[in-house]
Amino acid sequence: MAAAAVSDDSQHVYKIVVIGESKVGKSSIVQRYVRGVFSTNYKSTLRVDFAIKTLDIDSHTKVVVQLWDLAGQDRNPALLRCYVKDAAGALVVFDVTEPQSFKQVQAWKKSLDALIQLPDDTSIPCVLLANKCDQPKSGIINCTEEMDVYCNDNGFERWFETSAKDDFNISEAFQFLVRKIMDYKNLHLSDWSIIREEEIRLIPNTIDEFTIRSRRC
Repeated sequence: MAAAAVSDDSQHVYKIVVIGESKVGKSSIVQRYVRGVFSTNYKSTLRVDFAIKTLDIDSHTKVVVQLWDLAGQDRNPALLRCYVKDAAGALVVFDVTEPQSFKQVQAWKKSLDALIQLPDDTSIPCVLLANKCDQPKSGIINCTEEMDVYCNDNGFERWFETSAKDDFNISEAFQFLVRKIMDYKNLHLSDWSIIREEEIRLIPNTIDEFTIRSRRC
């Protein structure tokens, strides 16, 4: 009897946390990315919202992205530790029209780095989003070179100007982060937790399926 063919197909599940101050547009970014819609009527997130999107990286590789949209007021270490547990990557978001939201970026990044690390004790991949770039900008965002230096000094993989309203750079930012996560995973394959096949089946497996709900630890 001929041996059964071995499938090269693989499915990965990555948890990505979306953090930053309140009203910087985190929920709008998640909704735009997952559902392709934008609304001006979002209410501030309470605790955390949860969404899922499936990506076909290539003909043999599927990535299920679990997006955790954290409330801007929840930088409490105990709560944040609960929400970022097992995260593979992060997006830190600020509002280009509100300089105060940018001033809090370092605090969010430091809190994240203090709570979760890769198996080699380095920070999880993190991307900075300068959101609402469809509106007049204020501060450092007007100087690309200074933003590049800021990201390098603070451990960000890269930064993107984004607009959930205009759908500008939203998919590009997520795709970049997912690729970075995959790069890190490939470097430390033996150290990463393996998600059981039966657990993966609980997750929606088409791009049109969407789940978002409030969660507590």
